[in-house]
Amino acid sequence: MAGPVATAAEAQALIAERIPDIAFADIKLQEGELAYNLIDYLHQRGSRVVVISGYAVLSQRLWNVAAILQKPFSETDLLATLLRVMSDLLSRSDQVGVC
Repeated sequence: MAGPVATAAEAQALIAERIPDIAFADIKLQEGELAYNLIDYLHQRGSRVVVISGYAVLSQRLWNVAAILQKPFSETDLLATLLRVMSDLLSRSDQVGVC
């Protein structure tokens, strides 16, 4: 586990140390910075991205995310989403022979 971070630059510094299997990213970062490029960056490196957002309508740029959690969300919603993404991650690993 790594983070939390407030900016895309901080996130990229952490990713340079270790690419996460699953990453949670809010669309709106510190000082109005948007996370779309960060989400693409994570996806290109094989991370499964869960987007957290309070926006009612989200950009179509989110085609490459594993899941979207709408704020506010409950602990149950968070755990269910995490389990679903982990299950998908494990099933894809089985398909390519990764242990």
